[in-house]
Amino acid sequence: MATPRRGPGPEPAAEARTVGPVTARNRQRDTEFALTSSGMVVRDKWPRPGGGARWKIRVNLRWDDIAGLGFDYGSHDSAVSLWAVSPHSDQRQHIVDARSFTPDQWDELGRSTAALTGGRLAIDLTKLDHPGTPRDS
Repeated sequence: MATPRRGPGPEPAAEARTVGPVTARNRQRDTEFALTSSGMVVRDKWPRPGGGARWKIRVNLRWDDIAGLGFDYGSHDSAVSLWAVSPHSDQRQHIVDARSFTPDQWDELGRSTAALTGGRLAIDLTKLDHPGTPRDS
């Protein structure tokens, strides 16, 4: 005979989600954005003559080579992009067009960036929808 329970049982343990290295592919599946323990890599798929494709690295930055990350417009482009700022100058490097990835992917990329850099770098996702004004440089 089963023993009757008194009151609600114990709460099930919340599933812990580990945040760490992550790879996201854009909607067209031709750009891959990977965050690892050492930095970020963006690869693009290039078609080969006669069929098939190969991946080429477009951006390869170590976390130490990044002072900040942010969303902003390009110099003459209204597309919002993710940019990295060098710790050695105010020079910015284009990382990826923000429209290429879904909001869920950006959430995951943002969490992983903070986790992988110990909170030193963060991606302000509120700037994704309202990045500021277009740059004219």
